Amino acid sequence: MTRLSAGDDPQQREDLVAKNDSDIDRLRARIASNRDKLSANVEGLVSEVHPTALKRHAVAAVKQRIEDGKEKVKATVVDEGGPRWDRIGTGVLAAVGVVLVVVSIRGIGRAVGSRVARG
Repeated sequence: MTRLSAGDDPQQREDLVAKNDSDIDRLRARIASNRDKLSANVEGLVSEVHPTALKRHAVAAVKQRIEDGKEKVKATVVDEGGPRWDRIGTGVLAAVGVVLVVVSIRGIGRAVGSRVARG
């Protein structure tokens, strides 16, 4: 910043004061702009970490995973020509097998349990 002395030209003084006023106005405008940007960033951050927003994001992510899983299964059992019965039959047989194993294990467990209780 240039200092004015008593011997300076009045026009120079006026120009320097106008320049300083202009610099101050620009500085004030930059500060106001930065304040607005910071305020928007803080508001955005608060809305991102708000519990409701976190819940909404989590629910959306779970829904997307379920939808992706459904599409993956659908692509496995259905093609352009229709259902793929070979894959559907394999899945059904596997499910029946699992049920039979579980029922057998439960039956064996009950039989062993009743013998232990008697003896």
